[in-house]
Amino acid sequence: MSDCAATPAGPLGPPLGAPLGFSPPVHPLDAPPEQKLFRADLGRMAVTPGVRLALFVLRGYLGIMAALAAWRLISGL
Repeated sequence: MSDCAATPAGPLGPPLGAPLGFSPPVHPLDAPPEQKLFRADLGRMAVTPGVRLALFVLRGYLGIMAALAAWRLISGL
């Protein structure tokens, strides 16, 4: 057995036996927004030919799947 067994939560949140300064984690959707890094002088991201091909194939696949879904809807299932 491991020493890292999960402790049950108390009735109002923190696990039983947690230290006094324990604060529960904050979900990213509840956290305040952070400053994003943006620099106009960075330019476009460099992409290798293999990655460019993979993205092109993915774009084609998604286009074909969207066309098939639209055709099923138009043809009346």
